[in-house]
Amino acid sequence: MVGSNEINLNECKSRGLTRDGTGVHDSIVNQLLTKIDGVESLNNVLLSGMTNRNDLLDEALLRPGRLEVQVEISLPDENGHLQILQIHTNKMKENSFLAPDVNLQELDCPFI
Repeated sequence: MVGSNEINLNECKSRGLTRDGTGVHDSIVNQLLTKIDGVESLNNVLLSGMTNRNDLLDEALLRPGRLEVQVEISLPDENGHLQILQIHTNKMKENSFLAPDVNLQELDCPFI
């Protein structure tokens, strides 16, 4: 989109996007809904949110016209984890902080 703006809400659960009865989080959700549903149209604005706990999101945010499209990205498989590990250790190898004989495939990582 030419001339568009993107608003990204990362880690929605930690930003108080659930109603908990204290009023604080309710206020945050209400303010966000007011902006999304407001009188002024949000032309050329893409609003996206990410979370690993979609069960904690307020259902009002997921109604049509709001954050209505959900894309689930599954956890990486063993090969994907290895690629992530390689990306994050690449600079370590370049700067000799990781011994050349370390075999990343043999590491006992809890996420692989």
